[in-house]
Amino acid sequence: MHPDRQLTNDRFGKIFTPAWYKSVTPNIISGFQTTGIFPFDKDAIPPEAFAPIDVAFQDVQNGM
Repeated sequence: MHPDRQLTNDRFGKIFTPAWYKSVTPNIISGFQTTGIFPFDKDAIPPEAFAPIDVAFQDVQNGM
């Protein structure tokens, strides 16, 4: 629609972000927030939540 304009990274973000929030459902946004994906939160899932995976991996290493 506007051949005289370039789509820069900055302009893309300003256009994309409002469209993103209008297009995704609250459940999807909540899922990203809960897992710490967006906004990024490395502490969203505590390390102890991964403990069963560590135990299963140790069983495989020990031949069980």
